[in-house]
Amino acid sequence: MLLSVTVLILLSPSASYHGSPGLHGEDFDQEAFHLTIVESLVPRNLLAAGLSSVGWTFASGHKTRNTEYPKLLVSETTYRAIFEGSPVAIVHFDAAGTATAVNEHLLRLLCLREDQVVGKRLADTIQVPHVAQAIQAVLSGKKDRREWPCAAPHQTDVRTLAVDFAPLFECDGSVSGGIGVLHDVTERSKAEKKLQESVNEKEILLKRIHHRVKNNLQVITSLLDLQSAYVEDESFLEILKEMQDRIWSIAIVHEMLYRSESLARIDVHDYVEELVEGLFHSYGPKAAPIEKRLSIERVSFAIETAVPFGLMIHELVSSLLNEAFPEGTAGAVDMSLRSLGDDCFELLVMSRSSGKQPAMTRAGGRSFGLRLVEALTKQLRGEMEMDGESGMYARIRFRDITAGKRQEGL
Repeated sequence: MLLSVTVLILLSPSASYHGSPGLHGEDFDQEAFHLTIVESLVPRNLLAAGLSSVGWTFASGHKTRNTEYPKLLVSETTYRAIFEGSPVAIVHFDAAGTATAVNEHLLRLLCLREDQVVGKRLADTIQVPHVAQAIQAVLSGKKDRREWPCAAPHQTDVRTLAVDFAPLFECDGSVSGGIGVLHDVTERSKAEKKLQESVNEKEILLKRIHHRVKNNLQVITSLLDLQSAYVEDESFLEILKEMQDRIWSIAIVHEMLYRSESLARIDVHDYVEELVEGLFHSYGPKAAPIEKRLSIERVSFAIETAVPFGLMIHELVSSLLNEAFPEGTAGAVDMSLRSLGDDCFELLVMSRSSGKQPAMTRAGGRSFGLRLVEALTKQLRGEMEMDGESGMYARIRFRDITAGKRQEGL
């Protein structure tokens, strides 16, 4: 009701008010009356902060049209409503770092009275680490955001406060003070800590799973190796050896996932180098004079793509080392992997030698290795091109089958 009466008076300063001789005529001090109204509407702490400086200006002799006074009052009362009714804690401080105005939310958050904050150095009032440095940064014209643990007076529980400081500037660009906004983020901080602990536990669990799978696969290869000691048939021994190598190629994937920081994807470059090096070593002196030339891009595959990809390489390279290079014959194996974009890749395996043509490339040949490579290519939604007129030429284009699942959020 006070506001509506004030606006009416300010809009009609020359009106005649019956029964109120002091409000018109020569005895009426209009500017002093305006100042009284502003002081009644704006709290003292906001006046002390300089928020009603415009009111003091027109009261000290600067003439302004009467239509501007209601706008000033509306602006001041709107600011006061926002300042006091804000759901976050707010503090205003001057160029000396002294608090000049606070809202009720800040007093409740810090369990303090207004006289314990206003007029006091903010660095002494808010008992959080490095607050003095933050205020100093603000007074030099910079914004500052920090999260601090804070214990309210006479309380034992420590809460986490997110504090945003921003400078306030005069018309000439100098810093007149600053404003701080405090948020209680204790519950969010606790939730983030629990989430991080859960993630750490799952990472440890996944590492153990990959390590145990790798160990179990090594046990299987050891069993096959023991069984081979009781086998006299050379062709059957060769089958057992190939099975051991296939299992070993899968075990490497789990070993690299165990060592990987991501626990989900492996570096294909390192995987291919280790796999090919192991295959050359597995076939002993016969493979020694053969040169390997690798050109593998730095890409990563998840286990769903890495396992069939590794098995394809195993079948192609082992077939070459077994048949394309007679003992003592020099030669070379070239292998490249490049990205074609859109999660598509191209694997190229070539060899030049004087040995016989690998069984999987012979016309009409339907070796187990060829059937396995074809099945793995289909699994990776790819296509295969193979030629064996002189050595081997195999080109396989395939997709990272986990990429679609990532895009779909599966």
